[in-house]
Amino acid sequence: MPKILKRKLNSLSGLFETADDQFDQVRSEREVYRKSVKNKLSSKGKLVDQELNLDTLWEFLRLRFPDKAVVKNVLSLSRVLSTAAALGFNSLSDIDALLRHTKKARDFMTEKIPGPSGTSEAIRAIWLAHPEARRSFRLKPSTMALLKQAERLLPPLENNPDALNRTDANVIFLNPDVANAFQTQMW
Repeated sequence: MPKILKRKLNSLSGLFETADDQFDQVRSEREVYRKSVKNKLSSKGKLVDQELNLDTLWEFLRLRFPDKAVVKNVLSLSRVLSTAAALGFNSLSDIDALLRHTKKARDFMTEKIPGPSGTSEAIRAIWLAHPEARRSFRLKPSTMALLKQAERLLPPLENNPDALNRTDANVIFLNPDVANAFQTQMW
């Protein structure tokens, strides 16, 4: 092999080794981060400042629904996260308020169709509080009918002003930029 090609291969080999080291470091730092999230969430009252991302949502749902798996599949958790972000949810306290606000309605739904995971509980809460979010999912007519029945069990937001950290659950869609981003987002 010509020397110039050997030099280029050696150079590439060095780059691959550096990249591999960096990936190992990122993986290591992520594990440290996950452990810190787990510790913070295990301590009551630490939700307010927790950023909403896959790691924090995973751990939150694991602790919130200890008798259920977190997810049926990892893509569903990602979909919940992207839907929540499109609706303006920024923290775990937003998700916690949403789950508290929709508890009776979700319990009603679970009696009819058990939710197999914490992720299913979160997406049901989103569907209940934000019916416009249902358009992005292919829901069976029976699920749509059940959601309509369960909606009647939602407490009025004016009786619970801090629910969802909003005074009106649909206010987020009055912002045309957010509404457009939500409607055009592809899953």
